[in-house]
Amino acid sequence: MVLGLLLSSNAYTDDIKDFQIEGMSIGDSLLDYMSEEEIKNTKKIFYPGSDKFYMTTPRKTYDIYATVAFHLKKRDDKYIIASLKGVIDFPNQLKSCKEKKKEITNEISSVITSAKEEKYDSRYENLDDGKRIAYISEFEVDAGSIRVWCVDWSKEKEIKRNWIDSLAVSAGTLEIKNWIENEAHK
Repeated sequence: MVLGLLLSSNAYTDDIKDFQIEGMSIGDSLLDYMSEEEIKNTKKIFYPGSDKFYMTTPRKTYDIYATVAFHLKKRDDKYIIASLKGVIDFPNQLKSCKEKKKEITNEISSVITSAKEEKYDSRYENLDDGKRIAYISEFEVDAGSIRVWCVDWSKEKEIKRNWIDSLAVSAGTLEIKNWIENEAHK
């Protein structure tokens, strides 16, 4: 079940394109999974520092995840997936979320032959009440990275924004990672 969350059938890998979320991988065309009309009619989220990429979260029913989000290049008529993120809701269940995160990261560690898990916590003090915390594990692989994290929102945030505590699993190219870190929020 855990491998179905993130990994393809390769037994050992270091290539970001071998990782899957709901059967989709980095470098795939989103057109292989939905129509161009569905993609065009999905809300696009642009970033304040650069519009090179945008994020979209098509409303679909998935087997494992509650939602799946994608980063796509703005001017790409092939809709090549630069990053994808699956989210599983864990409302007020931080302990359960962390247990599932550990299960997933252990499985990733067993199949990635060269990457080590980097763990850290991240507080977003500039986001509303500043009480949000994410418990993150990150793996660097050839041409990209994989992250697994649990988000614990404050009660105020959950009410104000209607957000739910969750587990997220994401994979992205080095290009999208560098863009997010250096351009998207500038």
